[in-house]
Amino acid sequence: SKKITNSNEMLCRSLQNQANE
Repeated sequence: SKKITNSNEMLCRSLQNQANE
């Protein structure tokens, strides 16, 4: 469960980084 949440958080950050560029 924690791994899924952590992975999901990483995906969100990655998407935010792409949006910022």
